[in-house]
Amino acid sequence: MTILSAPISHWQLGPLYYDASQRQLADTKQQLYLEPRQHQLLMCLLQRPGQVVSRDTLIMQVWQGRIVSDSAINRAVSLLRKAFSRLDNTHNYIETLPKLGYRLQLPVETVVGDASVSSRPVIRPYRAPVLLVLASLVLASVAMLWPESLEHSEEVMLLRIPSVPVTSFNGAEFHISTDRAGTKLLYHRTADNGHNQLWLHNTITKQHQTVSDTLEDARYGRLSPDGNQIAYIRYFNQQCQLILLHLPDDVSPLQDCPSDSVPQLIWQGDSRALYYRQRTDKTQPYHIFKLSLISGVSRQLTLTAVNYAGEGDIALALSETTQQLAVLRYNTAHSRTLLLLDSESGAVQQQHQINLAVSQLYWHGERLLLVAGSNLYQFTPQQSNLQMMYRAALPINSVALTADQLYYCSNDSRSNIWRYSRNGGSSLVIDSSRIDSLPRIAPNGSALVFLSNRGGHYQLWQQQPEQQAVVLADLPGEPGFARFNWHPDSSQLVLVKDGAAYTVSVPDGVVRKILPAHSQIAVADWDEEGNGLIYSTDRHGDWQLWHYDLTHRAEQLLPVLDGYSGRIWQGQLYYTRYHQDGLWRMNLAGGESKLLLPELDKINWLNWQLTEGRIFYYQPGNGIYRYDIQTTQQEKLMEQADNFAHHYSVHDSQVYYVRREPAQGDIFRIALSNTNKL
Repeated sequence: MTILSAPISHWQLGPLYYDASQRQLADTKQQLYLEPRQHQLLMCLLQRPGQVVSRDTLIMQVWQGRIVSDSAINRAVSLLRKAFSRLDNTHNYIETLPKLGYRLQLPVETVVGDASVSSRPVIRPYRAPVLLVLASLVLASVAMLWPESLEHSEEVMLLRIPSVPVTSFNGAEFHISTDRAGTKLLYHRTADNGHNQLWLHNTITKQHQTVSDTLEDARYGRLSPDGNQIAYIRYFNQQCQLILLHLPDDVSPLQDCPSDSVPQLIWQGDSRALYYRQRTDKTQPYHIFKLSLISGVSRQLTLTAVNYAGEGDIALALSETTQQLAVLRYNTAHSRTLLLLDSESGAVQQQHQINLAVSQLYWHGERLLLVAGSNLYQFTPQQSNLQMMYRAALPINSVALTADQLYYCSNDSRSNIWRYSRNGGSSLVIDSSRIDSLPRIAPNGSALVFLSNRGGHYQLWQQQPEQQAVVLADLPGEPGFARFNWHPDSSQLVLVKDGAAYTVSVPDGVVRKILPAHSQIAVADWDEEGNGLIYSTDRHGDWQLWHYDLTHRAEQLLPVLDGYSGRIWQGQLYYTRYHQDGLWRMNLAGGESKLLLPELDKINWLNWQLTEGRIFYYQPGNGIYRYDIQTTQQEKLMEQADNFAHHYSVHDSQVYYVRREPAQGDIFRIALSNTNKL
C-alpha cells in the first residue's frame, strides 16, 4: 500500500504569498490558483532566488527534458507574469535577460511548515449556504435554454464560489466519487506503466492511498454510498471485466463487459445494485442497464429507436431523494435529451431538451448538475430551469457531491504533431500548450493544415515550410470538432461540420458552404478529379454513400451497402462500412463489391488514406500500414508511437501523426454550506 502526502512549502515574494501545496498565489485581499505549468515554472524560479535561470534549466525542470519550442516557453512566462500583475501591477516580478534566461526581481523568503499568521495574508473566503450557491439567478423558466443567455449569471457565481485544491501531485487525477458521509474520496491516477490505479483520499486525515495494484488496469471506478465497496472495470489481455472490491482487499468479478465499450457506473442508494451504460461495439449506441448484486441479474432499462444513429445514452445519475434515474441521450454535438425514468422499470416520466454539449450529470437534492466542458450548470426539472452555476479554469472531468461539499477534477489535455520518416525517425513539427490534432499534409507537400484549440476553441491552422503556424480559418457554426480533406490540386479543403459541407481556400482561408446541414453529412472527400464529393449520410435511415457533382450541383446515390467513407481511384470505389471491419472495392462502371482488406479495423472509419494506388491504414497496437493496390503487397510503414492518438496523414512515405502529452490536473473542493469551513 502506498501513501502520498503532498509536500508543504510557503514562499513570500515581495508583497505576495505563494502556497506551493495549494498552488495558491495571494495578496492580503484576493487569491488565485496557478495552472500546473505556471506552478512548475514559478517553483523553478523560487528555488533559485536572485539567480539567472536559463532556458535549458527550465526545459529540464519544467518540461522534464522534452523538446519544446521557444514560443511555448515564452507563453508560459507570459502567463505567469499575467498572474502576478492581476494581484500586483506595480512591480515587474520576472526579469528577462536576452540570451541568458529569467530571474525573479523581488526578494524571496521561505517559511518551513505552516506560515505564521504575521507572514501570511489574511484571506476570508466567501462561505455560501447551499441555497445561495444553488439558487436561481433571475432567469425565465424555459424547457430549452441557450448558454449565451447566462453570461451575466456566470460572472456573479464565479465570484461567490471559491474552490480549494485537494490534490497537487504531478499528473492528473480523474473519475472521482465519494461516499455519502464525505469521508472518503475515490479517484484515479495513471501509473508509470500506463495502467490506471484506484486511489482513496481520507478527507479527515488528508492521506492518500492506493487500493489497486499497478499490475492491473483499473478504470471507471465508483465508490459505494456506504463507502465500503468499489465497483470498477478491469482490463487485462484485451479482456474487460466488471469487478467488485470490498474494502480493503476482497475482490470478486461480477461479469464480463465488451472491450469496445466505455462504461459509466453508478450505485443504488442502498449499495445493493449498480446502474451502468454499455454498448456492444462502437457501431452501436449506449444503453442503460441495472445489475442486482444480490441476484447477479442484469436488466436493460433503455432502448433507442431502430433508426437512431447517435451515441445513445451517454450519462446517468440516480436520485436518492426521488429515486428517479436521469439519463442523457445524445442528439447532436450540441444537443441532448434529458430523460427522467422510473429507476426500476425504466418508464419515461419526464423529457427535456438541453441545447448544450452536456457530458455528465449529477443529482443534488431535487436538482441536477450538468457538466459541459469547463462549465457547471444547474437544472431544476420541476421548472425546466437551466442556469450557469460555475466555470472552472480547465475542462471538468467529473464531479462528486456530498450534502455540503462539491468536488470536481479538472484536467488539462495537450497533444502535438510529429513527422516520421524511415531515414530520420520522428521529429516534432507542431508544438503548443494546447491540443493540436488531425494533421493533413497537402498532396504537393506545400502546407500542413491541422485543428488547434489555441484560441480557446477549435480553429483551422496552417503551416507553410520553414514558417510559423498561423490561423487559417475559424470553423463555421457552434464551436466544436470538424473533419476535413485536401483537394487533389492542394488549393482548398473540404470541411464537414455539423452535417454541412464547406470548402476552405488555402492559404487565404475563405470558407464557403456547398451542402446544407440537412444533408447530414458524416464523412466527405473529393472524387478523383476534384470536381465533386464522395460523402456518407444516414439521413434515410441506413448509411449510404453519395456523389455530389459540384459543377452541375447534382447528387447521385452510389450502389453500395452500409458505406461510411469512400475514395475513388481509376474508376474504382474503395470504401469502408459502418458496421463491419474491412475495406471494399467496387467498379463504378458496374459490378459487385468485393472485400479487399478484411484486416482493416473499423477504427479507420475516418483516417484511412488512398494516394496514387496505395492505401494507408492503422492497425491498433501495431502502427501504420501501406497496401499497394497493383502489386497487392503490404508492409508496415511506421511502428505505433507512444501515446499515439490515431490522427495521421502520409506524404512521400513521411507520416505526420499526433501524440498525446500526459494530462495535468487536480481535484478541487467547493464548500456548499457555512458549517463546513474551507
